[in-house]
Amino acid sequence: MEQKGMTGRFKGDIIIWTVIFFLCVYSALAVYSGIAGRALADKAFSEEHLYLMRHLFIIVVGLILMWLVHLVKWHNALQKTGFALLLMSWILLLITIFFGKEVAGAKRWIDFGVFSIQTSDIAKLTLIIYLSSVFTKVKTFQNDFKQMLKWVYAPVLITCALIVKDDNSTAMILFAVVVLLMFFARIPMKKIFTLIGICLLGMTFVFLGYGIIKSIKSDKKEIESSTRVHTGMNRITRFFDEKDPYSQEFRAQLAVAEGGLTGRMPGKSEQRFKLANIESDYIFAIIVEEYGLLLGAIPIIIAFLILTFRGIKIALNSNRPFSAYLVLGITFMYVLQAFINIGVSVDVLPVTGQPMPFVSKGGSMFIMCCVAFGLVLSESRVNAEEKEEVEGVEQAKNNEEEIIDN
Repeated sequence: MEQKGMTGRFKGDIIIWTVIFFLCVYSALAVYSGIAGRALADKAFSEEHLYLMRHLFIIVVGLILMWLVHLVKWHNALQKTGFALLLMSWILLLITIFFGKEVAGAKRWIDFGVFSIQTSDIAKLTLIIYLSSVFTKVKTFQNDFKQMLKWVYAPVLITCALIVKDDNSTAMILFAVVVLLMFFARIPMKKIFTLIGICLLGMTFVFLGYGIIKSIKSDKKEIESSTRVHTGMNRITRFFDEKDPYSQEFRAQLAVAEGGLTGRMPGKSEQRFKLANIESDYIFAIIVEEYGLLLGAIPIIIAFLILTFRGIKIALNSNRPFSAYLVLGITFMYVLQAFINIGVSVDVLPVTGQPMPFVSKGGSMFIMCCVAFGLVLSESRVNAEEKEEVEGVEQAKNNEEEIIDN
């Protein structure tokens, strides 16, 4: 009875819970290694323990939020409030564009003094919630272009446009997930390619506008500092060029190569002293350098593959189309983000600045990951409870038939 009481407090897909805890352990170890490396490289930096405690606090808060979210049946409330949540995220994105905290030439955060939030993290989840609601009734208007434009194309393009100004890669990942969701919602390929075509047309105008402005501006630095388009184009160009041995990309590759099969051992990374954003963008490279292929790369890749398969299984077992789309969207969003982070570290993708979910350091990003997978775990819990109810009814019916027969 006591064991049953404990599982009553801790429900949902136990495999997803285990994988997320596993990733959090890697996060604590890798972030501490990166912070310690910064402290060793910069003697003036003496707050490594404070930074680690802050990161551990965020992990604990995130896991508690995930546990709380998974205890509630959210699907009805979210389905009804999807558009309102999307409007709220647009307001936050606009506030970020005009009044946000600027870091490295990009305004992605709203600073509240004690903490800051990256509003694109909120927008990603709210767009998936909204589209999951729309896709449950899309068959009633999918052949009407005006309705598709109003309920699907416009919300997607507005959200991506508000994000792309300061975060190109996040906008592209979100758009890719939207296309995947449209495919699973069985929207005709013609409609999907229409959205892709509108997006490509918009991007063409952006690049043409950038080229015109650049040709008019006499000060090249002015245009480069005023737009992230140049940053994105420069990253793509660097990806195809021969790697500078002093570049971040080369050092990340070097970290992966030096890791070998077993790694240098925890806390022994050499490249952590040279890589920028070591606790975020290049955390996979440092994990591989310290733990190697066997204890670093392979376990993390397997962990995200497991999250993918479990998410798909939960979606397939759901009796609610809204919840199925929501689970698929969340799963694809964060797993794709993880593999892009891995791809950057091993130089199969250009630099994107995408952190690794549940592993990289980052307050709002980690919290939103936990909230999102709390929704996934909530659906798995509801699925299990519904299955138990059905089995209980069938068992009672069988018992009743046995009594009658006797």
